[in-house]
Amino acid sequence: MMPFIPTPETFLSLALCGSIRDKIVPPQILADYLLYHLNLISPDLYTTAYTCEPTNDPLEFLSAVAQKTGKLLPGGYIDDRAAAMEAISRFRRGGLGTWPVDRVTPDAFDKRIKEEVLARRRESKGSGDLIESRKGSRGIVIPS
Repeated sequence: MMPFIPTPETFLSLALCGSIRDKIVPPQILADYLLYHLNLISPDLYTTAYTCEPTNDPLEFLSAVAQKTGKLLPGGYIDDRAAAMEAISRFRRGGLGTWPVDRVTPDAFDKRIKEEVLARRRESKGSGDLIESRKGSRGIVIPS
């Protein structure tokens, strides 16, 4: 059974943490998402680990990872898939610092509930499966 995931950002966060199989999301995309978060938190987390300058370019980031870790193909070409998996594995082991992927703010819980309600409405729009509440108003949408 596929779990309910309300937003693409939540999906990527779960995949980055290893809660979704690595085969489902290409590692290069997860490495890009990881780079995005590392730049938000502190570029030093990866610049010191991979001896590179801060960047927003995922290919530049993967190039630095490949050079530092030897994830190269014959002829000196970068194995971007292997470099991405290296960076993701290092993150999962805590080698790029320990920090939450989720953005936690004082109103995060309320926003999360609203996101989930909206996503469930979009998901079941048009299915017609509704449960009536005790007061006679429309209740929770149950997908078929």
